[in-house]
Amino acid sequence: MSRDTTATRRRIIEAADELFYSEGVKSVSVDRIAEKAAITKRTLYYHFRSKDDLIAAYLAERDVPTMQRYRTWLGMAPGPVLVRLERMFGELAKAAADPKWRGCGFLRVAVELANLPGHPARRVAAAHKRRFEAWLADELRAEGILDPAGKARCLMIVLDGVIAEMIIHKNNGYAGAAISMCRAVLGMSPCERPATISDADVDLQPGSSSTKLPRAKDVSLAQKQPTDHALTTAGPVAVNGERRCSACHHDVVVVPGMSLRPCPSCERSAAA
Repeated sequence: MSRDTTATRRRIIEAADELFYSEGVKSVSVDRIAEKAAITKRTLYYHFRSKDDLIAAYLAERDVPTMQRYRTWLGMAPGPVLVRLERMFGELAKAAADPKWRGCGFLRVAVELANLPGHPARRVAAAHKRRFEAWLADELRAEGILDPAGKARCLMIVLDGVIAEMIIHKNNGYAGAAISMCRAVLGMSPCERPATISDADVDLQPGSSSTKLPRAKDVSLAQKQPTDHALTTAGPVAVNGERRCSACHHDVVVVPGMSLRPCPSCERSAAA
């Protein structure tokens, strides 16, 4: 492929990226992409056999940059994986505050083409999500987290769910709730999370320039998710309105009807 041909293909993909991401793949015509790329429609079809192939190429081009972005975000904060996940979701909230943010391009294309399971772009989206999940599993495995593959899948559900909620509600504060979910997935109580966030941190709100998430002590009991903690045989102790394990005094979230497992801090258990 000549240099001119490569440059033309690049212009087409860049034009498609801008239009597809901002407006959706179904609403953007090939004519508009050709016009934005300053080429003829015939030239576009020389490089891509169909619009479907162009959509797939658009997503394929986003794969590496997207993975690198999240790797950078996760690596911005040193420390245990939960602290790094907190920073990752903080950076995601910052990105979501940008008026041009439209969420995950892979997720959006998969939804738009939900009735076309054999579409090449859906295959690209599925492959990307599998790679992302495998990367999260590797990160958890490196820290000795049990069942890294299963927990990575849960984290993917949290991530895509948060992105969907931020798109629906136009509120990047949902990224803060993701930390409680991550804590539940990893089986950590609020007080087991290392205190690395400063007193200056504030909740994320729409349009806020803050990228930091609420500290664990600022998360209300109603927001906490079930953890692996259980009540000891001595029963719970009320401390400042919260229920805690009477042996180790870690926070315990009691869910009616839920069979709680042993507290990992004191390794004692009792029926809920």
